[in-house]
Amino acid sequence: MAIERIVITGDVFRTSGGEANQLSNVRWLHAELARDLERLTGLLPEIRFRHNEPDAGCTIIWRWYSLLGHTPSLEAWAATFNVTCPPSELVDELRWDYERSLVIGFEMSPLITSVLDAIGVSWINIALSPIRFLEDLALTLRFSWMVRITHPGLVYCDQIDEAVRQFRERYKHDSSPSCIDKACVFLAQTEHDRSLIRNGQFYPDSEVLQRVDQALKGRPLFLRPHPLAPANPILSALEHRFAARRIEANTYALLAGPGKVHYLSISSSAAVEAKLFGHSVDLFHGLAFFENWGCETSLWAHRSASFWRAALSPIMTVNSNADFEERTTPDRLRRLHGSWGISPPLLGGVTGQNCLSVVPG
Repeated sequence: MAIERIVITGDVFRTSGGEANQLSNVRWLHAELARDLERLTGLLPEIRFRHNEPDAGCTIIWRWYSLLGHTPSLEAWAATFNVTCPPSELVDELRWDYERSLVIGFEMSPLITSVLDAIGVSWINIALSPIRFLEDLALTLRFSWMVRITHPGLVYCDQIDEAVRQFRERYKHDSSPSCIDKACVFLAQTEHDRSLIRNGQFYPDSEVLQRVDQALKGRPLFLRPHPLAPANPILSALEHRFAARRIEANTYALLAGPGKVHYLSISSSAAVEAKLFGHSVDLFHGLAFFENWGCETSLWAHRSASFWRAALSPIMTVNSNADFEERTTPDRLRRLHGSWGISPPLLGGVTGQNCLSVVPG
């Protein structure tokens, strides 16, 4: 099918009761990519989200969920998140938004990508990388076609190793990790992160308590709350069951510390990072979610013509003369998204508006 337009979208089904709580993320992604993609392809990317209805699709989503046998809610979103055989009626409903397009989406669910596959369009699924301690936030890109690119703006193992070394040097005199030496630390999350979805529901608190009990082996338990979810009920449950104590120290100060710490989490990206710092980790659910996510991870490659030319030329015509590249600017995306646990010295003391509202992990 010939590509006649480029569409920016996201997980249109993520909602508590019909509201379009991912639309701000779609707008952010459009602002990040649209200008460069137009220069390369001649097509001005457009946002398509629930038919771009005036009410942001708050009405239409009820009809779409009814085709899946649900009414809009977080529980319905979890129940349908991994649906890979969408009803044909739903595919037809979404066809108008996506047909004859290259679809680029922020954190699209398997349900969305299955709809796109049924329509017969190419797509790119974009998310924040679980590795958040590099010189900037990185984006993972999963393509619906085979892509293998070598580019200086992509993330490589030696960059990760060097970042770990720098953080250890930076925090070598920080005493905050000393209290957790030889202890277990539970890395908490937001209550309804997509990585918590398993078998059509969010990971149950009862199983969290069971897994923590199995992992402790006589060690004390500390809790590191997610900065945007200090009231997550699982924290109170762990405090009550295991006499756990909360620790508010900088996450990267803890990870960079010299002590022997065993980290526990359901599916937090910080647990993935803990492994890169050499810690032992029990990740109850979600390691495959991160390991299999995306074939490319970009620090700044996605702002380079050469990257997009290599990625898109197998499926569409691109401008061979387009030449643009915005090399890495420390903390560029992090300033937009918020500091993400990196304390002010690395940010140059600048506080940026949090334009990207989703908080994975």
